[in-house]
Amino acid sequence: MREQNDKRMNWIDARMQEIDEAALLHISPIERAKGYVHSCFAKTINFKINGKLLALHSNEPVGPMTCLVGENDFNELRQQCRPGMKITGRDFSGYSCLAVLDIQGRTVIRLGLDDFLISPPCRIPPFPGSRDAAAGVSRVIEHYLELTGDRSIFDLLSQSEPGGTLGQFLRRRARKIAQGALSALRASSLEQLKPYLYAAVALGPGLTPAGDDFCYGLLASELSLSLIGRGRFPSLQIQDLTRRIAAYARAESTEFSASLLELLADGYIFPMVKDALESAVAGEEKIRKAVAALAGCGHSSGSDMLAGIHLSLKVSGESSSAACPG
Repeated sequence: MREQNDKRMNWIDARMQEIDEAALLHISPIERAKGYVHSCFAKTINFKINGKLLALHSNEPVGPMTCLVGENDFNELRQQCRPGMKITGRDFSGYSCLAVLDIQGRTVIRLGLDDFLISPPCRIPPFPGSRDAAAGVSRVIEHYLELTGDRSIFDLLSQSEPGGTLGQFLRRRARKIAQGALSALRASSLEQLKPYLYAAVALGPGLTPAGDDFCYGLLASELSLSLIGRGRFPSLQIQDLTRRIAAYARAESTEFSASLLELLADGYIFPMVKDALESAVAGEEKIRKAVAALAGCGHSSGSDMLAGIHLSLKVSGESSSAACPG
C-alpha cells in the first residue's frame, strides 16, 4: 500500500509479520538502528543493521537474524531496494519502522515494526538422544544420499569425481579435508581438527562456499552433542573453535558464511539444521523428512552442511568412550 509522504513523492508501507528474538534485540531501541541495504536476491533481501545482516523473507523459516514479510510486501521491497540505500530506525509518534532512504535522503520504504509475532530464539538444541540415536541419524543420511545422489564434495561416501579439472581438484581437496577431520574426531583431538576446518573455509564458489557449510554442519553437531556431555570436546572449547573459524571466514570467505558462523558461536542455529538434530528421537520417517528439507537448502549448502553433520554423528555413533563433560 502506498501512502503520501509529502507533495514530492510517495513511500511504500510494508509490515513485518514475524521476527526472531535475536534480531529484535539487535535492532532495539529502534532509534539506534542504522545501516544500509546489503544485497537483494530472488528469495532474500539482506539489510546490514548495526554491523550485522538482517535477512528478510516471505516464506522461509524464521531463524537467527531473520524476519518475515508478506509476499506482496516482499515483491515491492525487492523492486524498490537497491544495495547501498541507507536505512535508519525511526519512531513516528509510536509508529516504529525501518526507513529505507533514496540518494536524496527521502523515505521510499517504511518497514513497520508495530504488529508482529516474536518467534522464540532458534538456539542450538542439546542432542536429544544416545549414541544409538546419533548412529540412527547417520544411517538415515547415508540412505538418503544413496537414494538421491544429492552429495556434497565433502561426502566420503561418494567416490565419483565431478566433471572438469576444477571440480576434480575441489573434490580431491575436500575428500582429504573430510578424511583428516574424520581421523581427528575419532582421536578426540581438537588440535588435529583445527587445521582441517581452516583449510575448508572458502573452499568452493558461492555465497556460502561448500567448505564453510561443511564446517557449519560439523560444528553445529559438535556443539549440540557437547550440551549433553556426549561430545568429544568440552562445550567451551568447541564454542571457542567456532568463533575462531567464524573470524577466519570473516577475513577469507564471504560475509554470509561469516555471519552464520558468528551466530552459531553465539548459540543460534539455522532452523533446518536444528530440525535435523532434534529429529534424532522422532522416528526414521521424521528424520528422513528433516534431512530432505535441509538437503534442499540453497544450491548445495544443505548437502554440505549434511556432510559435516554426518561426519560428526557417524563418529559419535561408533563409540561412546570418547565422550567428555561439556
